Amino acid sequence: PTPLCRRWQSQTSGSINAEYMGDHPEPPASSIRGVLNITLPHYDINLDLAPEQRWQEVCRDFKEPLEAFIAYAKSLVPPVAVTVVEELLQQAPSNYIPEEFYGEIKGIADCSDKFSMVDVMIANYVYELSAGCTSIVAWSSELGAIVHGRNLGFSMASWLRTLNFQASFMRAGKLVWEGIMFAGTIGAFTGIKPNAFSFSLNERYNGTILDNLIYLHRDRTSISFVARQVLESNQTYADAVEALSSVPIAAPVYYIVGGSKGGVRTSA
Repeated sequence: PTPLCRRWQSQTSGSINAEYMGDHPEPPASSIRGVLNITLPHYDINLDLAPEQRWQEVCRDFKEPLEAFIAYAKSLVPPVAVTVVEELLQQAPSNYIPEEFYGEIKGIADCSDKFSMVDVMIANYVYELSAGCTSIVAWSSELGAIVHGRNLGFSMASWLRTLNFQASFMRAGKLVWEGIMFAGTIGAFTGIKPNAFSFSLNERYNGTILDNLIYLHRDRTSISFVARQVLESNQTYADAVEALSSVPIAAPVYYIVGGSKGGVRTSA
């Protein structure tokens, strides 16, 4: 199934257009059905703020569906997985939970008395818990631009689509990157760095939820965390490909990266 679909143009404008597709059971708060063209809410995430403060507006606006999603995500994992996440947080900040991300997770956890930092971390391992999605990148002669499209076929899509928003990550008043986000998560699944590259994270199935969480405990990091660091720290398509290829991650994945012009290919 393809319960969610994202399409955007990766060229000079950096614009993102969102489409929804699917016919899956929804949580009570949502009534999305069929195919709809909608405008997602937009938020600026100010990277100059203290990490604990960056997601306060998002948490406030998505508080109820976020509480429902985190409760559902917790139901997917066995008790031993909770223990693994607890140990990861006790060791943080670390290579797999950088200090900046630790602060952001804490800030999100502080927005509700119905979940803890451990609960928020479990929700942030959405790919490791429920891998899904496929992408395509191509050159459009009609548009004269790279077109990078994807779906998000997660099994928990009914909850995730109640949490969607578009985010622009800003530093010193300038756009660093933008992407389609899920409230409560801080990593990147879909992103674009204007005039540089676009990114999508795609399923490569191998192993189980527990396998992936064990790898997190073996000095590997969440895929979405790596992707966000690449979008914030790398300035070119070539640098992004190199960085994504070199960091040990917790679960198998296919990265798809689009450049800002046609004719550039990378073998993996």
